[in-house]
Amino acid sequence: MSAEFKIKRWDVQVLGHAPVQFYATTRGKAQAKAFRAYQAAYDQCTFREFLTRSRVVRTNVVPASFGKPIKVSGKPAFMIERAGGNSLRFVWPGEDQILTSHLLDTTETT
Repeated sequence: MSAEFKIKRWDVQVLGHAPVQFYATTRGKAQAKAFRAYQAAYDQCTFREFLTRSRVVRTNVVPASFGKPIKVSGKPAFMIERAGGNSLRFVWPGEDQILTSHLLDTTETT
């Protein structure tokens, strides 16, 4: 993987729930994403409470295509994962915002 690829895969486990994977550049960003997702169902939970209930660890189990160089609309990018159907998730070099593209707009590079 290139130095321009910043995304890592994190497992976030909240007490009483199975681990869920989040993609982020740092542990803190992964935990913040998990908190926003958790708040959708448990809106009375504060971030402080969430910190005491959650555990975040970096996972080494990633798809084989994770971080693979691709082109999206002719521009270099990095593959994150298949998004289901005819689309995939990717990031631009040096960025951390995950985007979605149709497979017909992407090509694999070597």
